[in-house]
Amino acid sequence: MIALALAATALAAPLASHDVVLTHGATPVRASYQAHADMRMKTIGMSAGTRMSTERCRWIATVRVERQLAPAHGNHHPLSRTLAGARKIEGSRPGHCMTARAGVQRDLAARTGDLHDHVRAVAAADQPTLLAELKTVRALALD
Repeated sequence: MIALALAATALAAPLASHDVVLTHGATPVRASYQAHADMRMKTIGMSAGTRMSTERCRWIATVRVERQLAPAHGNHHPLSRTLAGARKIEGSRPGHCMTARAGVQRDLAARTGDLHDHVRAVAAADQPTLLAELKTVRALALD
């Protein structure tokens, strides 16, 4: 009785975010980096009537960073892109995954500081790529 339940969900709200405003040409541009997680949960073990349960909920969150790019002023639709460098966070809780779902989300929320550091590191690594993309777009617009 290995797999009793398998669930995959995506958390809608970003876990961590980081904004950078840079000036390219004469236009200030805002790059907003947001971490989102895809959760996979799996119940292992068993629960047999009056005997002690061995059920555990194992979970893995795959955290990806999305960059949204828009002019710093105004209400424009941002250009979105998921960046390389997904990070996996794992954990487990006692019980069935359906009943441990809130606890799993608390476990993930407890690691918010690490996620903020990860988002900042991805944003710093993305700066040369971002500047090259802005330079290319500007060159295409001027042609």
